Amino acid sequence: MKPSLQCRLKTILATLAASLCLLTCESQADTYSKFYDFRNPTGYLPQGGVVVAGGRIYGTAARGGPAPSGLVYSVSTNGADYTIVHAFAADGSEGYGPNTGVTLVGVMLYGTTSGGEYAFGTWRGTVFRVATNGANFAMVRPFAMDTSEGIPDGCGPLLEQAGTLFGVTPGGGLNGKGVIYSITTNGDFHLLHTFSDSLTDGSYPQAPLTVKGSTLYGTTSRGGAAGFGTVYSINTDGSGFAVLHNFAGYLGLTEPGVPMSGLTLGSAKLYGSTYYGGSNHVGTIFSMNLDGSAFTVLHQLGTEPIDATDPSASPLTLVGNQLYGAYRGGGTNLGYGQFIGQGLLFHMNLDGSGFTPLHVFTGAPADGDGPWDGLTLAGNTLYGCTSFGGSSLYLGGSLFSYTLDRIPQSVPPPVLLIGTQTLPDSIGGLAIQVSITMTNLVPGTPYQLLRNPNLTTTNWTPSLIFTATNSFQIWRETHTDPAMFYRAQSP
Repeated sequence: MKPSLQCRLKTILATLAASLCLLTCESQADTYSKFYDFRNPTGYLPQGGVVVAGGRIYGTAARGGPAPSGLVYSVSTNGADYTIVHAFAADGSEGYGPNTGVTLVGVMLYGTTSGGEYAFGTWRGTVFRVATNGANFAMVRPFAMDTSEGIPDGCGPLLEQAGTLFGVTPGGGLNGKGVIYSITTNGDFHLLHTFSDSLTDGSYPQAPLTVKGSTLYGTTSRGGAAGFGTVYSINTDGSGFAVLHNFAGYLGLTEPGVPMSGLTLGSAKLYGSTYYGGSNHVGTIFSMNLDGSAFTVLHQLGTEPIDATDPSASPLTLVGNQLYGAYRGGGTNLGYGQFIGQGLLFHMNLDGSGFTPLHVFTGAPADGDGPWDGLTLAGNTLYGCTSFGGSSLYLGGSLFSYTLDRIPQSVPPPVLLIGTQTLPDSIGGLAIQVSITMTNLVPGTPYQLLRNPNLTTTNWTPSLIFTATNSFQIWRETHTDPAMFYRAQSP
């Protein structure tokens, strides 16, 4: 290797920055609070999670209100000043049964209803919008009465990107197995994919989408090569649909199966859960790379003395280097799939270690029952809802918060100190031995050391995947490329 090229390699490698990672520290000062109980006639059965903005929480109650058709609500983060933002008309002309939460775009809230009535026909659900102050309610678009555009019932909040909303339906479509769709804020609707239940497709998606760049990621609860669900990706324009992983587990089987919750995106990983399968037959928590490789079961639900079950539509929430979840089932583990409790709030490390129960839901009248649709982080507090419990046993539900002792803090990125040495290779040429010392590591945090021979591409491949046990890590490797670029990051 020419001295000038070797010098250039050393200089470029030694000056590369690494990605920031976040730490979250738990302490005994973390606090749980149930701060609002739903009760008719001001709405009940809250579903779809919550949105937090400007010190207020926004969401949907699928039933109740001045009419039995459900409503959009707003309440302060301490439970005061509960307000009905919009109550759906009793005759169904505005849609009824809003059970997927809302998505905030500017000052407008967007959501879906599961049905509606108009003239002599039956709408199969609607997309609606309303301002946070209750003004300017409008039906953006009804779904087709012949169900060819899907039936939007209970699939979590819409995903918004650059003014376009993306969603799934668990049924409907030309094959009756659900669809993926997009709709602009002015009602321009597009079917992106119609599920078919074939071996190369999924069926019955039950959870909202997530996005990275121009790629959407989601799950189906059935279909795929083994029939028990898939993880898939599709471009935002509807092209490039691909099944990334096929699930094979069901009742009585140890293989994970039937993912009914959405996916959580890390910097290089997808995290999710299955409703069935696992060593205890009550589900699993898993991770995988964005291309579907390196599928790993991180936690077998129902293993710990206090553990969770029934993830349903609840995606995990990434807070620093921890995953937080609130699942509808779980509590004190009695064995044989039996638990005392009405749900569990927990956290765990990204590699599956450190599973820690934070709160066992006990149900009415003192607590909520059945946390649904995940958690929302605002500042250092997680917010969520339960569909049942609270002061009203059946026609109820609750809002709760879990405040972390400290806000996740940024720590300095890993520092790479790189040396090179030119050596003869096995065929008479020259090879480069690279010695990399990574410092500023946080013990217990997972990292990846990635390399790429060409910075004009995104072809970063792992050289080393590890969990730091010290503040530094040394790695050596040999290659014959004229240049190689390195970076370290936490997944």
